Amino acid sequence: MTHRLFFRSSLVASALLFSTGFVSSAAAEELSSRELKKVQRQATKAMAAGEIDKASALYQQILDGVPAGDPRRGDALYLLGMQLLDPASASPNLTQGVSYLDELTASSPAHPRQLEVSIVQALLNQVKQAASRHEACTTKLDAARAELESERQAAEASLEEIADESKAADGRVKSLQAQLRKARAELAETQSELE
Repeated sequence: MTHRLFFRSSLVASALLFSTGFVSSAAAEELSSRELKKVQRQATKAMAAGEIDKASALYQQILDGVPAGDPRRGDALYLLGMQLLDPASASPNLTQGVSYLDELTASSPAHPRQLEVSIVQALLNQVKQAASRHEACTTKLDAARAELESERQAAEASLEEIADESKAADGRVKSLQAQLRKARAELAETQSELE
């Protein structure tokens, strides 16, 4: 819960810095300065009101209207990237979130949120490594389960063969016992005839 509160607070603080002009540059080519400021204000208000999806759409509009390298693009990349990485968001997208943060790192290495981005990227790399190890372990476990199942089936087949052989041996023993009784009876009859 604490990390989610920090995450939300970080997004709101970033949005406020963005809209107050602490992070600014020349007007964008595609969006006029007035339009850009209007979208910035709307995005900041939406973020502060907890309307994360609306703010994300507005920051996407800024990304679409601000050329690469402009610090305002960096803020939008940061906020959108962090929003898309949030599993509680309405539409989390790990791949796109990482892409935005990677672009921020490449295009704005001096961005005020670069330390946070570096930490998030390091954590994401650890998660990817853990996921890779988990996948490798799962593969090994599945192979071990398949081998164990194969051995169990072979053991069951062997048990069935042994049971069949045991029944056959019991049948031979009974047959031999019957022949022995018959031979004893014949021997006893022959001895009594001889006497």
